[in-house]
Amino acid sequence: MTISNISNQPVWAEEQCSPSKSILVNEDESQIRVAWKLEERWNGDIYLADDGKSIVQDTVYSKKRWFNPMVHFANEGIVDLEDNFFVLMSLERENTYKRFLEQTPRVNPGPSDPPDDGIVVVRREMFRFPFPVSYVLQSRNGNPEPSIVIDSNDEIGDWVIGYLQIGSKDC
Repeated sequence: MTISNISNQPVWAEEQCSPSKSILVNEDESQIRVAWKLEERWNGDIYLADDGKSIVQDTVYSKKRWFNPMVHFANEGIVDLEDNFFVLMSLERENTYKRFLEQTPRVNPGPSDPPDDGIVVVRREMFRFPFPVSYVLQSRNGNPEPSIVIDSNDEIGDWVIGYLQIGSKDC
């Protein structure tokens, strides 16, 4: 079968597509394929929200790595701790760390919520569905998968790819 256009895609799916995100609904509306670009060296968790109507991505940022000005200036050869930009970066990184630490959700913790304050977690809803989807990830052919797939592509980087079964549309 050759498909020459995507006019059968629902508006809710089409509106969520961008250069770094894609959502496709198969022809019989029983299965969804989602894909999105990950940051380089991404660390975190991806899961379905409790209501089964969205995919959530928690990204973990360690203080030692992401909020350390020495790491940011490593390739510039800055070794003077009194350098104006180093001092400014130190203040900015500390303020940003504190701000994001305060924003880390604590009421309904996800799988990657920090055990201590050495990391911050940025939680993002990647896709929202107008109905629940199955909690079981699938292969393209509908077979159960143990986890979501991260596909590395030389041209466009690392992408999360998942197939989900559409649940009851009456929920």
